Amino acid sequence: MSRKYAVTITCRRPANRARDDWHVRPDRVAHTVQTFFGESVEMTLSPRKVQLCAPDLAYLPDLASWEARMATVMHCLYLDVPRVGGSTSGRYELPTPMRVQIKVTDEPTAP
Repeated sequence: MSRKYAVTITCRRPANRARDDWHVRPDRVAHTVQTFFGESVEMTLSPRKVQLCAPDLAYLPDLASWEARMATVMHCLYLDVPRVGGSTSGRYELPTPMRVQIKVTDEPTAP
């Protein structure tokens, strides 16, 4: 048996730092997410929440690292993400409340 993991991270959507929505066009979001996470990961933005989904992982990722990368992606998309540890050298942090869901499935391996 081999394990597969599906990870979903959800948080509230912060305010835009830009005046319009040019920075959250679907193509721009997809390109930025692929740069930070790879092609199998998707991010969706609604007026109230942001959701990052990795539906088919062969390993359970370091969730703290993924949360930090998700916050950095949101900053790159001109969303007002809080920064902890200093205004120039600190890391970005997801807005609260935040929810992480992990789904584990066992798949048979070929003989």
